[in-house]
Amino acid sequence: MEFCLKKFVLNTANPHLKLSTRKIEQIVSILIQSYMRENNLKKINFIKGDITENLEIKEEFDIVFSKDTFEHILNPWDATKNIQKLLKNKGLVMFFVPFSWRYHASPYDTYRYSHTGIQYIIERLGKIKKIESGYIKFGDIKGFWKNKKDFTLDKQPFPKSLEAFYIGIKDENYVFKKENLDSDLSWDHSV
Repeated sequence: MEFCLKKFVLNTANPHLKLSTRKIEQIVSILIQSYMRENNLKKINFIKGDITENLEIKEEFDIVFSKDTFEHILNPWDATKNIQKLLKNKGLVMFFVPFSWRYHASPYDTYRYSHTGIQYIIERLGKIKKIESGYIKFGDIKGFWKNKKDFTLDKQPFPKSLEAFYIGIKDENYVFKKENLDSDLSWDHSV
């Protein structure tokens, strides 16, 4: 499963490739169908609610999927703690979130994440390890958000959009180490 996911995601993470939201949905659909086939799953059960609340859910899930949600959460640390609790061992977490995106409060717009930030926030408690992470470039956005708070210093709309993604797997034995994060501790960053 990891090889299949890694190969598929790496092919979609080409920085020169522009992916539409529809294309991302197709990719995620294929990944989920593949996971269901390989794990002999017949149906998808899902819950709808506030992922930051103290959840009293006893059921564990094969896949936890988040698309363009975490930038609206005031306390993402509670959410990732719940994701870890809700995910079955060997279950997948698929996480897509804006890295460079215009302001769009709904009801809030609080954070932007790098691939390293996503990895840290999800893995810091252990038990979930990265399969792949990176960035996906979306096409330019036209016009303003309804509240017109998404402008640049020259009062123009912010048109560029880049999304970070993280795909991980729950492994009860995985222990998070800072050394697993992408980093550059050298003085000379040109090397």
